[in-house]
Amino acid sequence: MKWIVVGTAVAMAVVAYLDMQALRGPRMVKERWFFWSVWSLATVMAVLVALDVRLPNPLEGIDAVFQPIGHVVDHWLE
Repeated sequence: MKWIVVGTAVAMAVVAYLDMQALRGPRMVKERWFFWSVWSLATVMAVLVALDVRLPNPLEGIDAVFQPIGHVVDHWLE
């Protein structure tokens, strides 16, 4: 299991290094910040998937937010 995390991290680091070559300019600060933000999230998700951690899909999150609101609206309409 440790090697899965190490392999995923190494692969993500190599790809990040190769992609950063295009963002070397002094006027690319915002692009670098955005890249590293998204890349960090992608790395965490890749490691979690490699470890077979169950990740909720977006529909479950939407349902968790709007289901209580729906119950309140149903109660008001009764």
